[in-house]
Amino acid sequence: MSVPIEPFWYREAGKAFEQCANIQRLKLSEPNVAANTLVEAFKSYRMGKPQDAVHCLGLAVQQFATTGLLRREANCQQMATECYEEDRKEYFRAIEAYELAAAWLESDNVEGYARAQCHRKIGELAGYLENWPKAIMSFELVTSEKSWLAKECLFKARLAHLAMIDIVSFDR
Repeated sequence: MSVPIEPFWYREAGKAFEQCANIQRLKLSEPNVAANTLVEAFKSYRMGKPQDAVHCLGLAVQQFATTGLLRREANCQQMATECYEEDRKEYFRAIEAYELAAAWLESDNVEGYARAQCHRKIGELAGYLENWPKAIMSFELVTSEKSWLAKECLFKARLAHLAMIDIVSFDR
């Protein structure tokens, strides 16, 4: 029988990972290893302190940006957006973070993945917030790719078009 782990232990593990990352960066001159350790701190903090989790990922993203690891940077940004979306219910910040991740992926010549993952999520969150023009634009970006998501996103874009119609005018 497994014993549930208290959130306290997750916070302590996150602190330990952060201290380890500081040592790796400052004393060992291993900034990329330190950034990966900060990602591990994120995973620990996410269970107990989501705001510290996002902070650690921000530090990791800064490090990956200085070394030009755009795909790794975008992956970390996507993890942060999931934290904004699921744990903190900050949908506007999640949309901004997904847009940033999509831009990084597109600049790293991974447009298909950016559209399939990031723009689809932007469309879904924008639809949830009833920002229909943004939802339509994001879903239509996904449909421009010949991907397995094209039909689903085309359907969602059409639903968003219907949602924009004025009900009074629609009944006439």
